[in-house]
Amino acid sequence: MRTALAIGGSSALTAVIGAQPGAGVKGEGYSFDVPQGPENPNAFPERQHAWAQDLKTDPFGNGVLPNHQLILFLNYKGGSTPTGKERKEVEAAFRTLELAFQRLSGGDSAGDNEGLVFMVGYSRSYFDRFEQDLPNAVDFLRPEEVLRRTDDDPDKADNYDAVTLLSSATVSVLLGSEEALFGELDTLNGVSVRGSLEGIFEKAERRTAFVGKGLPRDNLVEDPDVPLTDEETDEITDEHVKESLREEAPLSMGYKSGFKDNLATEDAATITTGPFKEGTTFQVSKLELDLGKWYENDRQRRDELMFSHEHSPSDIGDIGEKLEDDSGISEEIVDDLEKTAENRGRVGHAAKTAGARNEDFEPLILRRSEGVNNSLVHPKEGKVGFNFSAVMEDIEDFVKTRQAMNASHLDNHIGEGGHGILPYMEVTNRATFLLPPRKHRSLPLPLPNE
Repeated sequence: MRTALAIGGSSALTAVIGAQPGAGVKGEGYSFDVPQGPENPNAFPERQHAWAQDLKTDPFGNGVLPNHQLILFLNYKGGSTPTGKERKEVEAAFRTLELAFQRLSGGDSAGDNEGLVFMVGYSRSYFDRFEQDLPNAVDFLRPEEVLRRTDDDPDKADNYDAVTLLSSATVSVLLGSEEALFGELDTLNGVSVRGSLEGIFEKAERRTAFVGKGLPRDNLVEDPDVPLTDEETDEITDEHVKESLREEAPLSMGYKSGFKDNLATEDAATITTGPFKEGTTFQVSKLELDLGKWYENDRQRRDELMFSHEHSPSDIGDIGEKLEDDSGISEEIVDDLEKTAENRGRVGHAAKTAGARNEDFEPLILRRSEGVNNSLVHPKEGKVGFNFSAVMEDIEDFVKTRQAMNASHLDNHIGEGGHGILPYMEVTNRATFLLPPRKHRSLPLPLPNE
């Protein structure tokens, strides 16, 4: 499935579904076997990032992210500023997706994330075309500034005009949605396709990724998909990865993530004032993970580097399942970080990032999508790409979290490879966006209510 999603297009959709389009009508004959979405627009939250009510949850109440993600980076093709006609066309295209598929589990927390959720955001470069400035209530940083302040290379900034992130456990839902958005289908899951991004946006870049229990092992070292082209499917051959990447791991570094205690709430991630009230800010990154180097560490050291020196395998379990809904990071662990670094020469990733929590020891950012990028980097060396995106009330919250992860004040005490997961990752791309509320998601004005 990961190969089909990575390739995209009608051939991939046909291969996944196992159906042929009907003659003369684009996309007729595709059967998705996923419930349609509600017809009432009021059934959808104004917050594009409000997924919690539709996410599958695990036995401990943690949200389980959909297995597959598709990120489309877009550039506006029109004149100096978008027109009202274009705005209506784009909104009709997004509305088609809502009608065609239920939102993930359809409100059944024990169900699968077989339906769809998506979010649409806009960058500073998009808003630069308008004479009006964004309101003071929205002050999200350009990606170059974020990179400078997190000690990364500003040249790694992406400045696309817009982004659409789509998530589902069903690959065909993502492929069909993409085809519909760009005018390649007349019907989508029994719904007439209205509106299109074609001619208004150009698709500048496309990223796909997967996450979920057992998927990293299956897709990286055991049974990669049969490719839909003549190219051979990449496979990790690094012996450290093949030996140590656990069967049930949902992520390539071996542990689950998204414990309730280390994610901001949707309320905390929401803009509370101004014309973009109920919206949020959004950062989208691509990383390179050196799994070969990571798995040179033994299990105990990996546990300590991912969490803290106070975590043991008996606390964590195979993939973090014994932690249930709490990462086990306390204020005492955070307060003792410098002493830990001096005494042990290494500190944990979760312990460092918890240093950016608020005065009530609550996290500042809410991850909304993550996964192994389907375009593997250097498989023989055990290097893979990784997509990471998160929402927060202000991009400044992400900067604070990443600065806490860097913990540069501990550098003099840290031995080689001991700075949490930091030595095993490199930022290759970073972008920042404003996610408007749903009513302003289609080619918004800087002051949409005026």
